[in-house]
Amino acid sequence: IEPYYVNDLCIYPPWYPPKGNDHDIKGIVLDPGVVFGTGRHQTTEDCLYLIHRLCTKHNIQTVLDIGTGTGLLSLGAAVLGSKKVLACDFNHLAVKTTRNNIKLNQFEDQVLAFQAKGEEILSIKSDLMVANIHYDVMQHIIKSPFFLEKKYFILSGLLNSETKKVLSYLSQ
Repeated sequence: IEPYYVNDLCIYPPWYPPKGNDHDIKGIVLDPGVVFGTGRHQTTEDCLYLIHRLCTKHNIQTVLDIGTGTGLLSLGAAVLGSKKVLACDFNHLAVKTTRNNIKLNQFEDQVLAFQAKGEEILSIKSDLMVANIHYDVMQHIIKSPFFLEKKYFILSGLLNSETKKVLSYLSQ
């Protein structure tokens, strides 16, 4: 994998740092591990773009990242100034991969990765909730009484038919 950019964020593997010394670029080291990809999936890039947009226009201090995978979205929020980021995933290998990426980026004081079911931790207060996950989990999240307490939320990872179901439910 090669370094790539989302706005002023440069995502790169530990073995291929970007060339140059642009101080306006914020780097995120991402080791995908054995379970996940490079963050180049369109839904992931779109989430990172929206996190960037929210964090640069609003005071997003706390973030809840459900289904964190490699932790890329959590790391993005941290590098953009969020003070406390909770990265959860039900998959143990995802949590292990995220913890490694937290260390690589030296965000141990800002980002905490842990294993949990996303629908069971929605009561945790946060300015922003991000869920780039499949519909089977998302349908439970949006029905939680704690979901609409979030100031901002980003939902992604759905098929078009599933998106219509989520939008239909939320419009009620």
